[in-house]
Amino acid sequence: MDNPMINAADQPVTLDRDALLSLYRQMVMIRAFEEQVMDLYGRALIPGIAHVSIGQEAIAVGVCAALHRDDYITSTHRGHGHCLAKGARPDKMFAELFGKVEGYCRGKGGSMHIADPDTGNLDRARLRYRGYNAKRPAGCGPLRFITR
Repeated sequence: MDNPMINAADQPVTLDRDALLSLYRQMVMIRAFEEQVMDLYGRALIPGIAHVSIGQEAIAVGVCAALHRDDYITSTHRGHGHCLAKGARPDKMFAELFGKVEGYCRGKGGSMHIADPDTGNLDRARLRYRGYNAKRPAGCGPLRFITR
């Protein structure tokens, strides 16, 4: 699958007005999502913990715009924006945050463990904390099973 953001000749990519507006809309959507998470969490309506990525929207959107649909990403504990920029649905993300079975991990992952291999979103926190040693990149084991 070709991606218009990737230029094989390593030349600067020029984006037209529609492409720039699309990227901007994604950033605004991510900001609105995160502000809603902060509001709900602040009112103790979201169980557990929630780490938002306000101020990092451009990074998530810019990086994910340069990826192919079948590329995989992993993020940090502040990865809601990356998940959304890679194609995750806000309704399923909110379901996950609320612990609902309709969430990406059936409500068991919460804020830090949202994963959806169909959109290329890997469970980031578990990749880091499951006892992988420094000689083995954290994503190698899980990626091997997901991509089979």
